[in-house]
Amino acid sequence: MLIDNLNSSAMLAKLSIDCFNQSCKKLLINEGLNMTVKKANPVGRPTLYTDEMPSDLVEYFSLIETFVFNDKEYPQIKTKAGFCARNKIASSTFDLWCEKHSEFMGAWHIAKQLQANQIHNLTANRIIDGNYGKLLAVNCTSLKDKVEQTIDHKNIQINIDNSDKNM
Repeated sequence: MLIDNLNSSAMLAKLSIDCFNQSCKKLLINEGLNMTVKKANPVGRPTLYTDEMPSDLVEYFSLIETFVFNDKEYPQIKTKAGFCARNKIASSTFDLWCEKHSEFMGAWHIAKQLQANQIHNLTANRIIDGNYGKLLAVNCTSLKDKVEQTIDHKNIQINIDNSDKNM
């Protein structure tokens, strides 16, 4: 009962403060002062990013975890999606952190190298199937299956003279 009373008192106090701030803002605008009252909290959810995130990212890709399937133990391939799920963030948030924080972007480059190395080692040691390793390497890293080529079509002109017609 005491906790309920404290909670309702706290809510009333917050409502009173909010009403006071709104009244002050309206009064200042109406008085022609055109002063704005800064909000205590910024708009939107607070960020989950911390200074430890870059080291957490590298650590996540460094550690090799396993899972059991049909009584056999397999290594778990670390992915960006897995890191995002572990930290309860969207992939777009991850990309935004890479744009805003250069140290996080650097950690992501290191993590991608660790991931590529892990896929290579697991495939080379025949721990995972070669075709699956190839699929992972193409989709999870910057490694490509074939060299991509762009062929520009140039206008080719062929001149046929009268001597060529008799052939």
